[in-house]
Amino acid sequence: MASAQSETLLIHAGTLLSAPPAPPAKEQTIVITDGKIERIENGYLSSVDTSARAGEIPRIIDLSDRFVLPGLFDGHVHLGFQSGGNPLLGFRQSDSEQALTAMIFARRTLAAGFTTVRDLASGPETMYAVRNAINTGRYMGPRILVSGPPITARGGHGDYPGLRDDVWSNIELRQSGVCWDEGSCRDAVRGLIRRGSDVIKLMATGGFSSGTGPGQQLTYEEMKAAINAAHMRDVRVTTHAYDTSAIRDAVRAGVDSVEHGLGLDREVARLMALQGTYFVPTLLGYQPLHIDPARLNQAVLAQSQSAFKTARKAGVRIAFGTDAGGAIAHGKNGHEFERMVALGMTPMEAITAATVTAAEMFGMLAESGTLEPGKRADVIAVSGNPLDDVIALTTVEFVMIGGKVAKQSGVMRPGEDWADPFAHP
Repeated sequence: MASAQSETLLIHAGTLLSAPPAPPAKEQTIVITDGKIERIENGYLSSVDTSARAGEIPRIIDLSDRFVLPGLFDGHVHLGFQSGGNPLLGFRQSDSEQALTAMIFARRTLAAGFTTVRDLASGPETMYAVRNAINTGRYMGPRILVSGPPITARGGHGDYPGLRDDVWSNIELRQSGVCWDEGSCRDAVRGLIRRGSDVIKLMATGGFSSGTGPGQQLTYEEMKAAINAAHMRDVRVTTHAYDTSAIRDAVRAGVDSVEHGLGLDREVARLMALQGTYFVPTLLGYQPLHIDPARLNQAVLAQSQSAFKTARKAGVRIAFGTDAGGAIAHGKNGHEFERMVALGMTPMEAITAATVTAAEMFGMLAESGTLEPGKRADVIAVSGNPLDDVIALTTVEFVMIGGKVAKQSGVMRPGEDWADPFAHP
């Protein structure tokens, strides 16, 4: 947050997992000053044990009966809508309506313990405004990296062929990420960076919600041009990809991460591991909580599970991501841990995927992802031990972001007292 905490805080942590996958420690004190971690000490320090500014008495936050760990990352969300897998319903909202919707879902995401997220595909203006309002401390929510509109082939996933033009009330929304050759893909990336995108999302293949199928839609050359344009500006690139050939071409072209990856096979997994490409499997997208198991597409579900196991066996760096807002509801992000563990990860590996590995993928490990001196105080706490039963992470009782308490004893703070609503980026 932009407005730093002006006091010294002491968190008494009953069990502290400060830097996954290193083991946790018992009875620790986290000393937080001006929104950052100053140090961590053994035992429970009292206020008089702590040197603070002249005349200041540090405030103690008692989490001595809780399991404390870093704030979580979700590498794939869509805060602007929640429509049971049909983003068109969200896009029918005006930009103003979608911004208000996103603020609600952002707060719900933070309440679930996710202090940093990537919003991958939105209107051309909405999520930039929401990101700025939250990241500068005007409203309560997770830190957001925003892609804006995805880079997509004309008529492809993201351009939604066959939809009446009057549904797209803003022509910029329909065209800003659409490209048709190397030059237009390169220019589309530069335009999104000019608008304020933190990350670029490609649509290497079609998609289910658009009815464009799983096949490849951007060529290797188009993806290479887009990726080079982004990397020239130190902006990372991820891609939605189902088809095996599309994943292979995207990885060969230098993409930083792959979303979904249904067609990921051993050959592509080895290439990803060799190049350090991250994989965001979004398992909940194929076995969502609200769908009757009898209605699941069993072939697609089997593909997603196979891709996850193949990537893990090959040593691909797996980062946590849910596709919340698409197939699953915002605030239910933590259930992805259950899927990851069910497919062979240990709870520690799954937590690492949502902290250290995801922070690396975001390019933010130097400032968050672990609880260490000099890093932002993004802290969550749960009852029980998630290393014994990862389902504990589906009910987060305490959330701190940037040294500010957003949730305590299971209750979110009112948003009205968060910061000055007239603050500017």
